[in-house]
Amino acid sequence: MMQEKVAQAPASASGKGPMLLALRGVGKVFSNGVTALSDVDLTIREGDFLSLLGPSGCGKST
Repeated sequence: MMQEKVAQAPASASGKGPMLLALRGVGKVFSNGVTALSDVDLTIREGDFLSLLGPSGCGKST
């Protein structure tokens, strides 16, 4: 499992429109104890481009 933090994109790469969604400190632990997300912060603004990557069946649409 990937354990590295990804740097925030520079402000110039982000949308400058109004905020559409903001998540702070989000986590997900499955019933078997597997941690999928821990302390995730995400802000999506109008004009942002977002892509979720992962293998088939890994839960991207969940």
